[in-house]
Amino acid sequence: MDDVLKSLVQAFEGMAEAYQLVAGRLERELDQLRATHSESREYAERLEAKTTDLVSQNRRLAQLVADLETRATQLEAQKEDPSRQEQVKTDLAPVAQEIWTRLTALKGALSILLHEEPADPDTRRALLTVAFENVERVMQLMGNII
Repeated sequence: MDDVLKSLVQAFEGMAEAYQLVAGRLERELDQLRATHSESREYAERLEAKTTDLVSQNRRLAQLVADLETRATQLEAQKEDPSRQEQVKTDLAPVAQEIWTRLTALKGALSILLHEEPADPDTRRALLTVAFENVERVMQLMGNII
């Protein structure tokens, strides 16, 4: 019976060693699973952050598209509204006439200076003054428009 007990003890010791080996392997695999789980969680968090950012960008783009569509509709309405065009022409007519008048005076003064070359310094100075004043007035008008 002693031999049977020894055989049983040896068998149990062998099984215990096998269980320890299996437990060690299982522990290493569990550590790998934990590491993989941790990496997966970090990756999921990064994906979530990127998804949130993309959703925000998508909302901004949708708003920009809506704004562009609204502006396009407004421009189209203005283009097709002849009364608006006529109103703009009517509003700009006095300014255009003023600019035209000033440019005509400027052209006349410069034409005399260029082609007739007045010998009289006072006449020359008067023509240059007319030209200068008309350029200043046109610049004022353009500044008001801009």
